[in-house]
Amino acid sequence: MNKVKKQELGGKIFADVDDAELGKALLESNTDTDTDTDTDTSSSTTSTSSRNRWYRWYKVIIGFSALLCATNLITFWITATARPQCQRTESVAEPPRLTPMLRDLNLKTIHVKFDSTFYSQGSRYRKPPSPETDAAWNYAGANFGYILIPEEQASESDLTTNNIHFAGGADQAYLKGYPANVEVFHQIHCLNLIRKATWYNHDYYRKLGADEFRHPDKTLSVHVDSLRQRLMCTADVGLVPFFWVGDDGGTDPEFSRTHTCRDFETLHGWMREHMVTPDSNRTLLPRPGDYRVDSWH
Repeated sequence: MNKVKKQELGGKIFADVDDAELGKALLESNTDTDTDTDTDTSSSTTSTSSRNRWYRWYKVIIGFSALLCATNLITFWITATARPQCQRTESVAEPPRLTPMLRDLNLKTIHVKFDSTFYSQGSRYRKPPSPETDAAWNYAGANFGYILIPEEQASESDLTTNNIHFAGGADQAYLKGYPANVEVFHQIHCLNLIRKATWYNHDYYRKLGADEFRHPDKTLSVHVDSLRQRLMCTADVGLVPFFWVGDDGGTDPEFSRTHTCRDFETLHGWMREHMVTPDSNRTLLPRPGDYRVDSWH
């Protein structure tokens, strides 16, 4: 028999206790009932069988608990991993694929309190029609040119070879890339036309003979509808509360609310540096093989 290291157990020295006796002592120390050394073999067998059954159930309970814990941990991990994707909403201010030129600009959002009171004339965009008012709208981008998307960024910008693309050379004013307008500046252009077409401005601009008024039924309607689609797309869900006016039940809507906006000044400055202003005295023509449509859309 192997002997264990010298320790005391019930008055005996472990060095004098063999493996069988040590095993019996450990087994008895884990039971809730005292074992009498004079108990007969049948009683000992019954007690051992009962303990074995309890031990099997103990293993089943522990195993089930461990399995349940593992399942919960896995479920928690999957939920935590998937939550950002489930809760992420695509910004309504971006197309499905943003051109790298604008993505690299890394436009931030800022908080802007709108100035939209009924009687305020502080905004230069709300002044009566005049060269100064037109200059304000033009500076804001109402008549900005286009930018040129490099050919290597065409696919990422959701452009195809069917779109107009300049290959450089004298016949195309040495321009190279895909010409494209930035939506926000086209929308400002649309709104400026609506401003000009309203009844209190219409006569002034009609007498100027502006191009937009040659076919107002077509030109103005497409710009109005362009803004309608954009407003429905972005669907601003901000609230417009009201104030009581006096004691007679009059109400005043609070339009001048704070909004989360893109940093327009940064985009505006970038656009002024990168836009291409076409020469009005020169017509750019397609090259052989360029994609063409049969009629105006």
